[in-house]
Amino acid sequence: MENEGYREVCSLYLTLDGRSPDEGSTGGLQVTPVSYREIVPWLERCQERAYNEPALRESVAQYVRLVRKLTGRDLKGNYMTALRNLILEKNNLVLVHDLSEIMYEAKVSLLTKFWEEIDVAVRARISGLPEKAPQSVSEDHIRNFLSRQRGEYYHGLYYSFGKGASLAIEVERYMYFGVCCNKQEHKREWSQLRNILQELDGNVGPEDWWPWIHWDPREFNYKNPKRNHLELLADPEARKEYAKEIADGLSRVWDKVRSYAVRSARGS
Repeated sequence: MENEGYREVCSLYLTLDGRSPDEGSTGGLQVTPVSYREIVPWLERCQERAYNEPALRESVAQYVRLVRKLTGRDLKGNYMTALRNLILEKNNLVLVHDLSEIMYEAKVSLLTKFWEEIDVAVRARISGLPEKAPQSVSEDHIRNFLSRQRGEYYHGLYYSFGKGASLAIEVERYMYFGVCCNKQEHKREWSQLRNILQELDGNVGPEDWWPWIHWDPREFNYKNPKRNHLELLADPEARKEYAKEIADGLSRVWDKVRSYAVRSARGS
């Protein structure tokens, strides 16, 4: 590949955690996934080399501070060293172990509350919302999700309509929402829903289980949240605003499939 005098150009795909891009988001370009955490040393070297360009040096410095905040690494090294030494004193390590268990219970409580707030926001935003399916998220789902060391674990809110479809909000690691329908079991319905929703922007599908799916751009890791994400979960107003944004996005999807859902209900 040749571009502006360079024979080889490496395209990097930058995300908070370095995850690989979805197939449709790169336009067929070969990319290398990189996390924000990995680029901090490079940015710091760039800052050093820009010693005679004050404006550029300060711009890079601001970006480094932003990246550290986004990745939860904006704490100073001296503070972290002092904290580590404190933990190693006397019986403090046992106390930290107890705190980790309390932290687990706090995350269960906050995530349970957050899902409840999303459900409330969706019901307030969408008129004629279908009934919530029995397999929708519960505290047991959240505990299984947080404690599982390996493998995927999907859970979320599902509002069933038609013969096999749901208006859905789901978490594997990140949150996504859209219309869930098993293509293998309900091929005709999956195809109809795909056709109805194909012009709606924001879709990163379709997938075999999702004729229309949208990933939340926050890239909020629910299993291992960053410091700033924990701050959000602990803030009732921020949680409610987040829930409202999810509900607003889902309402756009429902507006497209509402007529189809009504026809399906009449035909059943």
